[in-house]
Amino acid sequence: RFELSDDFMAQMTIKQLETHLSQFGMSPQTMFDQMYQTLERMKAEVERQP
Repeated sequence: RFELSDDFMAQMTIKQLETHLSQFGMSPQTMFDQMYQTLERMKAEVERQP
């Protein structure tokens, strides 16, 4: 949503996120991919619980 907005604060938030992630050698897509993988692992763990 932020990426599609013309709002200055939304665009600044995107730039800050990109800057912070780049310090860890990540892109926003990498962050979301890792979040998805973590979520899938958590779902699998819940399903294994009796």
